[in-house]
Amino acid sequence: MNFKRLMIVIGAIVLVTVMVLSIGCQNQPTAPQEVAKDTEQVTANPKMRGYQSGTNNGYFWSLWTSDGLSGSVNYSNGSGGNYSVSWNCNGNFTCGKGWSSGSKTIIVGYNCGSYSQSGGGGSFAYYGWCRNPLMEYYVNEKWPGSRPTNGSSLRTLSSDGGSYNVYTAWRSNAPSIDGTQSFRQIFSTRTSQNSTGADHTITFANHANAWSAAGYGLGSDMSPAAILLTEAWGQSSGNCNATVWSAGSGGGSTTTTTTTSGGSTTTTSGGGGGSNTIVVRARGTNGSEHINLTVGGSTVGSWTLSTSMNNYSASTNNTGGINVVFDNDGTNRDVQVDYITVNGSTRQAENQGTNTAVWQNGSCGGSNSEWMHCNGYIGFGDVSGGGGGGSTSTTTTSGGSSTTTSGGGGGGNITYNLRARSTDGQGKVNLRIDNNTIATFTLGSSMSTYNASSYSTGGINVEFYNDATNRDVQIDYLSVNGSARQAENQSTNTGVWQNGSCGGSNSEWLHCNGYIGFGNTP
Repeated sequence: MNFKRLMIVIGAIVLVTVMVLSIGCQNQPTAPQEVAKDTEQVTANPKMRGYQSGTNNGYFWSLWTSDGLSGSVNYSNGSGGNYSVSWNCNGNFTCGKGWSSGSKTIIVGYNCGSYSQSGGGGSFAYYGWCRNPLMEYYVNEKWPGSRPTNGSSLRTLSSDGGSYNVYTAWRSNAPSIDGTQSFRQIFSTRTSQNSTGADHTITFANHANAWSAAGYGLGSDMSPAAILLTEAWGQSSGNCNATVWSAGSGGGSTTTTTTTSGGSTTTTSGGGGGSNTIVVRARGTNGSEHINLTVGGSTVGSWTLSTSMNNYSASTNNTGGINVVFDNDGTNRDVQVDYITVNGSTRQAENQGTNTAVWQNGSCGGSNSEWMHCNGYIGFGDVSGGGGGGSTSTTTTSGGSSTTTSGGGGGGNITYNLRARSTDGQGKVNLRIDNNTIATFTLGSSMSTYNASSYSTGGINVEFYNDATNRDVQIDYLSVNGSARQAENQSTNTGVWQNGSCGGSNSEWLHCNGYIGFGNTP
């Protein structure tokens, strides 16, 4: 081979080598850039890959990116509760600022100064986790593109001047704060987005209570963090600048359920007293319709209607706009509201200018009608008032009258989580404090958690009261402010069958009408 031909061969080999190296570099995925700036303390969660968190100006912050995320996510902490994030990536991330532990009664204040996203999906929300059971929760305030409506639709609630739909979904073998787990997600999503550049509040107790009333109460362990969240997924780019703060606590309510021969009633006593009495005169067309009474954006009464006109009353300290909300529309299911009275003064439904639930002119929404054909509400003007003390809600039906009374000033500083089931799915139990019923539950045939809260103090009993053939109740435990009290460790059980009669001790079972004593309140 002459020198010229040798140089040509060597040159060809070099060219091919350079091309191969170039192609290899182009096919290598871009490493994600996950930048968190201006931190005081940074920690990592070994169970969550791509997770950073820390404290800044007294607030907790976190940034999580999914495995395989490509592109950039740039998170920065500002002064106080402020943070900003910008991104251009393909994958899922969450970030935000808030508190190292969640709370069922916090009122979250926030201002979303700017929010923009193109491509993919996402949410701007109050967000967190709880344990016992493990759950992931969202209160969605803003979003890009499609409104978040994941999973099954449960109900509607009114809070903080807006209306929210509640959804739930089950995640199997998905990322969580405890590694890959199966868990439930619960969402409240505003029916319309909240505004940018203005101060807003999220009264979280209203959402927690609505979720509990739908059968999905938050876990007893609220110690995981909760943040004002920015989340995006898919191929997206955008930016957000937001500030969060605590606007106090409360505004929530104690939810109890009473079943009478005339129908089932869920009663919610709202925050603080009862100097204003409101009576709703209403009926449903098939006897399964459910309505809420809200005052100032908080639910103060909640009832399942019978088919005949009955009076449903509640007393509250709340002030502001009064709405009667229909939240479980279905086939052949409508609500007729005759009137409400506010401290004895009658307001006729057909005289009200706002009715978002009536079917008029080919769609939902109109005015001046007693009828609610769609999920929505009738607005009945405002109420003002004050005072203190307990709160009472009463339902009178053709089958009788049931009254539930909550002591103290609204809310409930002792939280109860009852883990129980009945053998036929129809067993009913009362949760009683100092011989007063604070909650009534119809138990399913599988172990589930039933939640309540109260200010009452004294002895705690779980009472089985509708014993029947092939119907028994099994109590796993009762958690009081997060501390579990096992049923089999309790020395008083008047409902267990032992030694040939009803009554004994140290058993999870209630075979007869009777109760298990769980000691005293803290």
